[in-house]
Amino acid sequence: MSLGLVSTRKLVDKKVFGGKDHAKHLGKVKAFIFHPKEKRCVGFVVKRPDVALMFHRDDLFVAFDSFKLEDDGDIYVSQKADATGNKACERLGIDWNTCLVWRGLPVVTEAGETIGIVGDVVYDGRTGAVESLKVDANASANALLGRRNIDTELIKGFRTGIGAPLLSTDMAEYNDDAAAVCGGILVANEVKDIVTEGLADMAGRKAGELSVKARVKAAQAKPKAEALANTAKDAASRGAQTAGKAINKGAKLAGERLAQTRSAIAAFKEEYDKAMRDETPEEPQAVAVQEEVSRAQQSEVQSVTKKPKVRKVKKVRVEKR
Repeated sequence: MSLGLVSTRKLVDKKVFGGKDHAKHLGKVKAFIFHPKEKRCVGFVVKRPDVALMFHRDDLFVAFDSFKLEDDGDIYVSQKADATGNKACERLGIDWNTCLVWRGLPVVTEAGETIGIVGDVVYDGRTGAVESLKVDANASANALLGRRNIDTELIKGFRTGIGAPLLSTDMAEYNDDAAAVCGGILVANEVKDIVTEGLADMAGRKAGELSVKARVKAAQAKPKAEALANTAKDAASRGAQTAGKAINKGAKLAGERLAQTRSAIAAFKEEYDKAMRDETPEEPQAVAVQEEVSRAQQSEVQSVTKKPKVRKVKKVRVEKR
């Protein structure tokens, strides 16, 4: 990807690769470096991983014109000998020890009023020239107090003796007062008239963007949602039918099982009752004898109780003489 305007904030912490075919992981972008006297970015510093997580390695300087940004966000460093390190500094005509990190420096007007700190620097990727600054209101809550965008015409550059104490005193030699240890970015007084972009503005704009995106996505998703609803409805209907069949089949099987169980219980009860009465089936011969005896007894009873027959005497007709 060709570099046009570069935002330092967006590239910090990006992965950096080098070597043949850019297969070697060099580390991550730690900070961008600026010229001590000019409004110009000269490159960035790569924080290299420690060896075996134990031995510290020095940071690697990469020249501003010796890398490219890939579409996936990774940074590929050129394999040229003067792309990194001391040779890159010699080619750019800079002293590494006097270069600056602008991000986090106080921004001070010509009247001496501090308006915030440097949050982001936008520079030309081809020349390194600074195009604009994004000034945060303070280090802790820039979104609440607002943010200013300052164009390059209003930026005077780095100055010592203003702002806040520097982390290093290497810049003292650039000031007539050798004891100066403070530094900051000097800007024109007109900067105070720039309207800040605060939390309410950013939140309102973001909410509007999200609302538009939500409506578009909702409109796009409606046909799919309707199709899914119809599919779910059909699936539910088929599922209900299948469940009904399964329930009927289960009920029928349950009835058959219940009838079989009742028959088994009845048979068991009958056998149990027979066992309790100790009933055993009689042999056929014994049954025949009993039946014969019973018939004989009945015959005797009938003979005793049978009335004797009375013979009728025929009347004899006697003729009178």
